[in-house]
Amino acid sequence: SRNFAYTANNMFSGCTKLEHVYGPKTGYDDNKNVIYGPLSFKYVGNEMCSGCKKLKTFNLSNTTTYIGYKAFNECESLEDFTIPSTSTLEIAYTKDSNPFMKCPNITFNGSTYDISSSAKYQIKDGAVYEVTEEKISLLHLGKNSLVSNIISDKSVYACAYSMEYRTEPNPVIPSNIILNGSGIFWGSKGESIKLNCLVTEASEYLFKRSDYGNNYRFADDETVIPKYAFEEVHGITEYIIQEGITTIKSSGFYNVSNMTKITFPSTLKEIGNNSLWLCGSLKTMVFNGLTPPIISDDDLFNVMLDKIIVKPEAYETFVNGFTKLLTPFIKTSHLFSEGYVRVIKDGEYLLSNEDNVIKVGGLSVTQEDEFMKYATDEIITDLTVTLN
Repeated sequence: SRNFAYTANNMFSGCTKLEHVYGPKTGYDDNKNVIYGPLSFKYVGNEMCSGCKKLKTFNLSNTTTYIGYKAFNECESLEDFTIPSTSTLEIAYTKDSNPFMKCPNITFNGSTYDISSSAKYQIKDGAVYEVTEEKISLLHLGKNSLVSNIISDKSVYACAYSMEYRTEPNPVIPSNIILNGSGIFWGSKGESIKLNCLVTEASEYLFKRSDYGNNYRFADDETVIPKYAFEEVHGITEYIIQEGITTIKSSGFYNVSNMTKITFPSTLKEIGNNSLWLCGSLKTMVFNGLTPPIISDDDLFNVMLDKIIVKPEAYETFVNGFTKLLTPFIKTSHLFSEGYVRVIKDGEYLLSNEDNVIKVGGLSVTQEDEFMKYATDEIITDLTVTLN
C-alpha cells in the first residue's frame, strides 16, 4: 500500500502528466492522472512536485507540518492552494527559492491576516505571509493579488520569487518593502514599474524575463543596479539609467537582446564584468559623466558598437582612461585596427572603421595635436585627420 503521510524529496518531480494529488482513497488512476492518498500530508518534501506542469490540486490539512524547498516549483497549472494555520507548520525558503516559485496561476487560501494571531502563516488579499515576532515576510503574491495591497504599516521582507509573474499596468513598490531574495519580479509585466524601496545584496535577477518596456525606475536614492537585474529582459530597446546610480553589478544587463542604446548617468563610477554581455542589438552607448567609470574586467560586452558618445568637455579624460573599455573591441572585432579620425561639421570626432562609427567626443581641428597625444598605437593605428 502507499503511505503519503511523509513524502520523500522529489517524490513526484517531473511527473508532467500528474494533475491531482488528494484523498480519500489510496492508489493511482492511470486514466485520470490522479494520485489518491490520506487527507493528511504531514511532510511535503523538497521539490516533491517540482516540474509537475499540469498539477492543479494538492491536498493539505492542519496536520501538515512542513512544506519543503521548491516543493511546487514550476507547477504552472497549480491554482487554489490552502495554507494550514497550525502553529507547527514550517515553510522552507531561502534567498534563492521558495516552495511556490514559477507558479504563475496560484491563489492562496487560509487564515486571515491578524498580527495578534498565533498562526505563523497568514493570508491577506491573496498573498501568503510568514509572521513572527522578528519580522513579516512576503512568501508569495497570488495571481489575483495586487502589489498595492501588500501590508503597508510594517516592514515586509519580500522573499525570492515572491512577486513573480505579476500582470499590473503600473505597479509602485512601496518603501516599506525589503527586497530580500532573488528573482522577485521574475516574468512580471506591465507598462512600467517603479521601486520606492532599495535593492539589497540578495536581490539578484530582480527583473529577469519581465517586460515593462523601457520603463523601469529604481528608488530616487538608489545607487546600485544588482547582479543579473535585467537578465533576458528582451522588451528593453533603449534604456536611460537614472541619475544617482553609481554601480552596475556584474551581468546587470546580461542578454538584453533587443536593446540598441543605453545611456549611463553622470554619477556612474563602476561597471561590473559581463554587464552588457550578449546584448546583440546594442549599437550606442552614451556616457553623461566627465570621467570614465571603472570597469571590473575586459568582458564588459561582446558586440560591435556603432557609437560611444561622451560629452565634449569629457573627451580628454575618456580617451586617456578608456583603454580598458576599448580593449574588448580590439580583442573581439579589431574595430580600430584600420581606424581613422575625421572631424564633422559640428566639431565632433568620429572613430570609424568602414561603416562602424564610434563617436568619442567633441574637438576642434586646433586640438588635433592634443588628440594625437592620447590616440596611441595601442588603441588606434594608421591615424589620420581630415576635415569635412
